[in-house]
Amino acid sequence: ARCLQRAEEADTFFRNTYLNPNVDALIWKTGALLRMGRGSEAKSALDDLTQRVPNHPYLPKLRGMIPQEDVAERGESDIRKI
Repeated sequence: ARCLQRAEEADTFFRNTYLNPNVDALIWKTGALLRMGRGSEAKSALDDLTQRVPNHPYLPKLRGMIPQEDVAERGESDIRKI
């Protein structure tokens, strides 16, 4: 939870200061959401990240960690250690 909070704080700071998101913060946000078992939110964060930096080297790994819909609906996590 603390990782997610810090990632959101960093992203907010960058957006307010430099008028663009912090890519590293978006990666940490996605990873934190995955670790917390919040697959649908992680997918949204990953979609945002993919739109901003479509060739980022961590995208395939993160995409592979998004749980399948049936797993997410049951509230179970299929997340491996990041």
